[in-house]
Amino acid sequence: MLERRFCSTKGAEFSSKRFLSLQRLSVFAATLPVGYLLINLVPWYSAIITRSSTMGNGADQDIDTFKTVALQVVTATAGAALIALVLTALINWLTRKSASCSTSFIVAAALNGLIWFGDGISGNHLTFNSPLTMNALVAGRFYGVSNTAFAFGAVGAMIALLAWADWLKSRYSLRASLLAVSGVGLLLVIVDAAPFLGADFGGALALIPTLGVALVKLSGHSLRPRILVLLGLISAGLLSGVAILEWLLRRENSTHLGRFGGQLLDGTFLATIGKKLKALVGPFIDANGQMGLMVLKIVVALVVVSLVVVVWLRLYRATRRQGVPEVYRLQLDTLTVLLLLEVGLNDSGASMAVYSLFLLVPLACLMSLELPAKPDTETTVTG
Repeated sequence: MLERRFCSTKGAEFSSKRFLSLQRLSVFAATLPVGYLLINLVPWYSAIITRSSTMGNGADQDIDTFKTVALQVVTATAGAALIALVLTALINWLTRKSASCSTSFIVAAALNGLIWFGDGISGNHLTFNSPLTMNALVAGRFYGVSNTAFAFGAVGAMIALLAWADWLKSRYSLRASLLAVSGVGLLLVIVDAAPFLGADFGGALALIPTLGVALVKLSGHSLRPRILVLLGLISAGLLSGVAILEWLLRRENSTHLGRFGGQLLDGTFLATIGKKLKALVGPFIDANGQMGLMVLKIVVALVVVSLVVVVWLRLYRATRRQGVPEVYRLQLDTLTVLLLLEVGLNDSGASMAVYSLFLLVPLACLMSLELPAKPDTETTVTG
């Protein structure tokens, strides 16, 4: 019977049955965001709208509002979970002959990239009023690739791309792997950043350095601070040029990317950056004067960040052991850069990080399951 080891449990072995259960749970978690999007294919909210139109007044209205919101959450979650279960079963069936336990998860990750980016550039028909995205009452940006779509789509696409690149490198050559990352990466950047497609400046600003890191790691080089700084400068220069070009060509008809290009020309871009920074930290310091609520938000954020850092450190040490496949270091380093950049470069970076964890947590679990147990004498690999 095939057995796997869970590297963080001091060599405790998992039976193949429990291992398969965890693997399927990981695929389910990865398909759940797709379920929340595909649920908009049916009018799941029609019964809720009918109920809200018959609300009473005063205290009764408050109770009815709470019940309506609760019904909306339960209905959307149940529908998304059902879709995710169907997708999980289908993906597991399609990948049943694969030798790798992570193939089904990689397919689920690729599905996130395809559907979230695809809907973003085709009119946001599924994203509009989706439970995880902006709705007509709250308002927001209803064109291009939203921050939510980037959080799911970019992470999913990069997980699949890195796995494919590693397979090409081992099966064919390093050149084939580098060409694949460069070609698909360029396509992702165009889809995300082009004013007539994704119109997502912050996302593309995170995506270009991430792809650069992937190319550096695939080539076998170590990540050095000057390389990261150079990648950041190249990204900022390229996207600033695109923004300015759109402003010069379209002026008042420009997207928010082009308008930022206009601000770069007239020197008012610092005000926009300041607003973005305020929006990033606003959810933690804006508690309507309630100091206790603000402290609670900060404490919860610190606890979550601490847990993520602890898990990351354990995975980092595990992936640096001698004999561990290179793909684990490639995935961990590249996706870490992507997560940090999407948090720091977007006004809703905190919520984007939470959304990305829908895919990163299952990936971390699968990495832990497949990594070898800690040896008695440990040798680390740098880079």
